[in-house]
Amino acid sequence: MDRRQTLGLLGAPLLPLPSLAAVPTDRITVLYRRESDKAPNRIDPAVQMATLALEEEFIKRRFQVLQPTPEVYKLMDQGQQLIVTFADDAGFSLVFSAYRDLRPVPGQEAGIAEVRLAARVFVGRHILIADEGRGQMFTRLEPAVREFGERRAMELAARKAAADLADKTERRLRSLKPEELAQMVGAVPTAATGGVDVGTPAGAPAAAPTAPVPAQMVGIPEAPPAMPGATAPAMPAVPASPEPPPALQAAAPLGPLKNRHALVIGISSYDSVRRQGINISDLNGVKRDTELVVDSLRQLGYQGERLRVMRDAQATSSALRGELKRLRASVEPDDQLVLFISGHGGDRQFSASGFGMPVLADYRPDDPGLLDFWELQSLVKNLPCRVVWINDTCHSGGAAQSVNSVVVSSRGVGFKGTVRGPDARTVARSASPGQDFAIITASAAHEVSWETPAEGGVFTSALFRALRKSGAETPLGQLFADTVQREVVEKSKRICQENRQCQQQTPLFAYGGRGHVLRL
Repeated sequence: MDRRQTLGLLGAPLLPLPSLAAVPTDRITVLYRRESDKAPNRIDPAVQMATLALEEEFIKRRFQVLQPTPEVYKLMDQGQQLIVTFADDAGFSLVFSAYRDLRPVPGQEAGIAEVRLAARVFVGRHILIADEGRGQMFTRLEPAVREFGERRAMELAARKAAADLADKTERRLRSLKPEELAQMVGAVPTAATGGVDVGTPAGAPAAAPTAPVPAQMVGIPEAPPAMPGATAPAMPAVPASPEPPPALQAAAPLGPLKNRHALVIGISSYDSVRRQGINISDLNGVKRDTELVVDSLRQLGYQGERLRVMRDAQATSSALRGELKRLRASVEPDDQLVLFISGHGGDRQFSASGFGMPVLADYRPDDPGLLDFWELQSLVKNLPCRVVWINDTCHSGGAAQSVNSVVVSSRGVGFKGTVRGPDARTVARSASPGQDFAIITASAAHEVSWETPAEGGVFTSALFRALRKSGAETPLGQLFADTVQREVVEKSKRICQENRQCQQQTPLFAYGGRGHVLRL
């Protein structure tokens, strides 16, 4: 009954958005991050050559190049114990990992040295492209010259790969239009763009009025995860169902909804992943949840080509990435997208960004091209429409609650300790200025999500039953606070008692803009 034990919704820690003028576009930060055990470390000759060659290539292209200090690189040698984040004034950045291979030439004492540089290019905190550069070099493999020849060939192949990657990166960066930069960077948020946290648990003292923030949240604040071997924390009190707080009532009304779009991702069968030798279980409840969600959305007016469903083997990184990019080019400001994701997932140690990832049907260990939650969040933020993101997952946000971070800024690459991991609120903060955005997660970061044989996911069944009953006439924030959260908390408590476990499930709702008054 304990489902999706490693799946959580994670995003980069988000800082205040800068003004466009504050973002330098004449410089680029180049950063080597070893993404997997197959990638060589930073002192490998091919990596050192690639790093130097990238610097030279970008200088030729009239960029100033910033790189980490040796002290920062030593910290980065911690690997996945360190994450990379971006400051509010970060301009252009290229984070890359290297892969190398030596292929013998049949019938000769010779080989082809190949170096591949897998990179992500960022504008501010947003991924612009994921691309790679490749270089090859012929080398002799006779015993007397093999060691020198292989090393020299790898270095030359790294130079070619660097030139290839620099060409692709420069073309994409130079092609950016001012409006694209403005959309990816945003404007400085003001007090008028935000609200205050709402949904304080019953019995908690009232907080003093605070300045508004760019995202609001309904739910119970997260408790810190228990340390291994420690006694499980006491179950938090069930929240009362008060009248909607003033922050939920004050938003200006939304205009008419033009088109409804939905993208439903449900992976219950993991045959394709098991074929890679990975021990992962199927999720029978997800199949039932997906059917309920699709049927409900159709009843609520999501029809035809605007309702896309990816089940099991269809739900790959490239397919999901392609759908979100297609939507970005086709949706309008008065359209609305519902994004529903359900399946297994991995914590920060499984993803290149360090913030976790959904385990999609094409999951392969050490594959840098897989879609992670950082990139997914960035793609969702760039949609120029209203967005409702529903995530039926267990906890793993707690896995990144206290980690160290390398921070990329316009001044270089620095170090920051004890970064708090993301939760629903930080994801909601990622909404672009003016975007009406809502996110609903099945549980807090330190909790699991439950399912029953009869209903499937406790959260999904409660949410979509409530939506169908209201005919989507009730605003999401009100529906969540009045009905969904209490039902899930109470049902999960009963499940915990029956299974002699003491942790309830607490759904969370967060929003940006007027996300709390969105209706499905």
